[in-house]
Amino acid sequence: MRPPLSTTSRSSTVTNAVVQAILPFIQLTDEEIGKALRFLGQRAGELECVYCGAGTSSKVSKTGHR
Repeated sequence: MRPPLSTTSRSSTVTNAVVQAILPFIQLTDEEIGKALRFLGQRAGELECVYCGAGTSSKVSKTGHR
């Protein structure tokens, strides 16, 4: 989860800083995360891309496709 930011936080762009400062920061519970994973047909520790099906052992990292 990303930490909450303010408009004075360092960011790559001013626009990004403003948008992230405006967006609410919601800390999800383990139950909510589990519900979202089940909705997407995923299991913790065995994640795969919901678009292309690439698994964690292939070209997918926590931040996206390589």
